[in-house]
Amino acid sequence: MGKIIIKNAFREIKTTLNRFLAIMLIVMIGVAFYTGLKAVGPDLKNCASDYFEKNNFMDYRLVSSAGFSEEDLKEIEKLNGIKYVQPVYSMDAFQYWDNHSYVAHLVSIPMSGGSINIPLLIEGRMPKDLSECVIDKQKHGNGPKIGEQITLSSGTDTPISESLENNKLTVVGIVQTPQYITKERGSSRLGTGKVGGIVFMPAENFKFNFYSEILVKASVEPGVNSFSEEYVSFIEKFRGEFENISLKRSDIRREIILNDAKAKIDEQENEYESAKLEAERKFSENIKNLDEAKSKLQDAQTLLDKKEKESQDSFENSKLQLEEARKNLEASKNDYEEKLKAYRDALLVSNGKQLEALNQQKIQLDAAKAAIENSEKELEKKEKELEEIAEQAQISFEKQRNELLEQSKALETSYDELNKKKHETDQKFLQTKEQRDEARENLNDISAPEWHIFERDENPGYADFKGAIDRTSGIASLLPIFFFAIAALVCLTTMTRMVEEQRTQIGTLKALGYGSTAIAFKYIFYAASASITGSILGCLIGFNLIPSVIFAAYKILYAIPEMHGEFYFGIAFSASFFAVAVTVAATMITCIASLKAVPSELMRPQAPKAGKKILLERISFFWSRLKFTQKVTVRNLFRYKKRFWMTTLGVACCSAMLVAGLGLRDSMATQVSQKQFDEILKYDLSVQCREGVSQGELSDAENFLQSISPGTSFTQTVSKNITAQNSEKTSEQIDCSLTVPMDVQKFGSYFALRDYKTLAPLNLFDNGAIISRKLAKMLGVSIGDEITISEDEVETHHILITGICENYIQHYIFMSPDYYKEIYDQTAKANQILFKLGGEYSSEKISSELMNMDGISSVRFKSDSREDFKNLLKSIDYLIWVIIVSAALLALVVLYTLTAININERFREIATIKVLGFYDNEVSSYITKESYLLTLFGAAIGLLAGIPLHGYILGSAEVGNVMYVENILPQSFLISAMLTFAFTWLVNKIMNGALKKIDMVEALKNSDR
Repeated sequence: MGKIIIKNAFREIKTTLNRFLAIMLIVMIGVAFYTGLKAVGPDLKNCASDYFEKNNFMDYRLVSSAGFSEEDLKEIEKLNGIKYVQPVYSMDAFQYWDNHSYVAHLVSIPMSGGSINIPLLIEGRMPKDLSECVIDKQKHGNGPKIGEQITLSSGTDTPISESLENNKLTVVGIVQTPQYITKERGSSRLGTGKVGGIVFMPAENFKFNFYSEILVKASVEPGVNSFSEEYVSFIEKFRGEFENISLKRSDIRREIILNDAKAKIDEQENEYESAKLEAERKFSENIKNLDEAKSKLQDAQTLLDKKEKESQDSFENSKLQLEEARKNLEASKNDYEEKLKAYRDALLVSNGKQLEALNQQKIQLDAAKAAIENSEKELEKKEKELEEIAEQAQISFEKQRNELLEQSKALETSYDELNKKKHETDQKFLQTKEQRDEARENLNDISAPEWHIFERDENPGYADFKGAIDRTSGIASLLPIFFFAIAALVCLTTMTRMVEEQRTQIGTLKALGYGSTAIAFKYIFYAASASITGSILGCLIGFNLIPSVIFAAYKILYAIPEMHGEFYFGIAFSASFFAVAVTVAATMITCIASLKAVPSELMRPQAPKAGKKILLERISFFWSRLKFTQKVTVRNLFRYKKRFWMTTLGVACCSAMLVAGLGLRDSMATQVSQKQFDEILKYDLSVQCREGVSQGELSDAENFLQSISPGTSFTQTVSKNITAQNSEKTSEQIDCSLTVPMDVQKFGSYFALRDYKTLAPLNLFDNGAIISRKLAKMLGVSIGDEITISEDEVETHHILITGICENYIQHYIFMSPDYYKEIYDQTAKANQILFKLGGEYSSEKISSELMNMDGISSVRFKSDSREDFKNLLKSIDYLIWVIIVSAALLALVVLYTLTAININERFREIATIKVLGFYDNEVSSYITKESYLLTLFGAAIGLLAGIPLHGYILGSAEVGNVMYVENILPQSFLISAMLTFAFTWLVNKIMNGALKKIDMVEALKNSDR
């Protein structure tokens, strides 16, 4: 007997293969979706855990405000359960190569190869000497190539040579490191505040006296997953031990620091006393020299006065002598005049005898006259010479006097400068003494260095990756429910129809003595075999296809070198068991009613259900206006309530998934891109400057862009990368960008600060900051709360939140220059320029020209950021297509199954109307109108149900620094409805062939139909 039942069951599968395939397909889709999405989380965890284990990803990272010594290292190595302890030197520096530059994080690796956070070599080789390095795989592949040389610069007043033995390194390899599995590389105090890449170099290249950090790897049992509770519980016990060591070593280190500080102060005091004595000696020596110079100057002045007096006396004597000679000459002239007059008088009365005597007298007079004239000339000459000598002497004395005066003034200036310098030196010594005294007084205020203990969960990339896995698991928990629910409904409908069709057969078997269990076995076997087959196929597809699609998306976001799918028996068993249980339970529920009946009742044809009016028939003014075929269609819809709800719910699930899938595209790509890059970011270009950029260099960039693109406007800002955490430190540290506009009023034209709820403009005040919505959400804070920000892992600042702005990509904190000064105790200095370009421009030309300018470190066009975001969200297309294809299969299976059942149930009715003369197209319309109406009802419900489904998936799929728009565009509803109707149209086209093949005579002869 059992063999007959089994043969009958296999025969039933063969004769109703379409029904069997319908159950199998719906189960296969549900199981595939469930196993695939459920396997993604474990697959990602296993792949990441294997990667972390293979490369010895650190379990703890220890950072100290004062660095670590060898003694600190030895204390940690003494702990039981510690496998490796690796000290690390690290620092940030500017990296230059081939006219490019960015801020790089320099990390030491042992020459023999690291034991923790081992870099995975992607290309090239590891360094062999201090002139070589390897770099991490760049985000966009735009870093230095193997063989190129990079130059490192400190970016500060301290030369890099004080920190590194060699700052010119050759790149010999490209690596990946488990410490950085996301594309972000952290923040820095240099340049833009954003680390562009990692440079690994031999530890011997660093000149530090203390280690920057210590990496710890615990002796975790092999095979323990990094994301398991077993790992967490094992690792957690070390935190307390590290804290105990920290307390002990911090006190010891404090004493060392105190002693070093005291020794330094004593050394400074000795240097101070020596410098003070030397300064006083030099001052005394300089005063002595000045006094000697002053004495010599006074002697020279006295000598000059003496010489001037002697010269004046000599001049006066010479002048007196000349006056005496003048008087004698005048006397001689008078005597000559008298003699001349006497001669003339004598000449008038003279006679011949006297004439000879007069002539002799005349000769004497002429000789006297000549002598007088010569004497007069000689006297005039001497007077003139005396005047010239006096004038020359006066000039000489004036010159000497002026020189002495200048020397006197210079001497006075030297006295003043010396006194001023002495005063400044005294003030400096006094200030130095006060500082030293203050330092000595503050020695007791020096606190012990604080150890900061970071687990894996506090690594940003690790935490983000773990969160992404949890979000994927969240999605996996919901979507498969749709398929399993529909599988139960399809199975219930299919098996109900099968049992009803085989009432006579069931009655015959009961009359022949078969028990209810044996009879039910056939139908249970039918449903179970379809479910098991579908489950097996679903597991094969789920474990291989869906994870590979999701992996492709994750490879875009995370640097996990190898991702591979595995078979998880637990997931496969739970999915298969649930699927089989659902279908078998539905089959048993169907069989119970028929198996309770007696054979005679089952062997008679089932009496048709009593006709009754539907609700619409009672609305006479509406019902009377319907045509006959319309009335038949409406009656059939509400007469077969089970089929009505089965089809409606199936179509609703399909529509809901389509809405959710297309809505994801709207929320993640279309609307985010539009709002972020068109409405919020209003600038076209951002130019990032190097540390210490001058205002002149900023002006050069501004003038260049105004010349190349007339109408260009700009504003200057401070931009730096920081981390943020809520004040209670209950949230993880989140990387974000701090922006300080130099012109607060002008900034709104370049970055729209608006409230995320009302879209009203927000203003920057001097008592708080504005943060972006996603950052507020992740920190769990609201307006009026405080958050903690930090540029490194030691120094922190507290800021008050005065506003939460709309923003979708990256986390931002905005504050005014005055509030920045209050927080950081320093004036904000611009290091970024935002440009709104006018007219046409060439981005390549602008980029190349700007990068050649002094002070410019990077150039970024908004269009490039938009394109990067578009590429990032290409991974969303995979998920959307998975949802759409799954929704299409769901709709096709449900509609095909229920339409086939509808036709089968109304076989005689359809044959009758064909006999009455209905054409094929009229018969088709008679049936398909019901399908379209049911699709309309189901689509209406599904479009509404898609909204919360979209919200759930969106919340589960949200990634780190991206905020999605919780809104579905109208066209997505329209496309979802159109696709749903397209699936119905396709099923109806397929079923039209079955309608045409109905044998009217055979159908009307068969009383079972």
